Amino acid sequence: MTKSEAIILMYTKLITKNSFSKNEIKALVNVHDLTFLRYVQDLKKYVKRYVPNKALVYSRRNDCYYLVETDTLKVAASKEEEED
Repeated sequence: MTKSEAIILMYTKLITKNSFSKNEIKALVNVHDLTFLRYVQDLKKYVKRYVPNKALVYSRRNDCYYLVETDTLKVAASKEEEED
């Protein structure tokens, strides 16, 4: 599978399931960890540039990447600042 196909696959998973896991994609694409991370970085750049008010974020708790509203991220960040 080409790099473009892999990134499109990840984006499709985000659109249809709202998430994807590293293991899920690596099993389908058959790439090394560093290559996977490069693909994620490229996808983050794409989302930042072409998908307004959305961001690709990683959840350690669930070991998944999610497409979230950037307004949600701002609210979460402001709550953390209030707690400090």
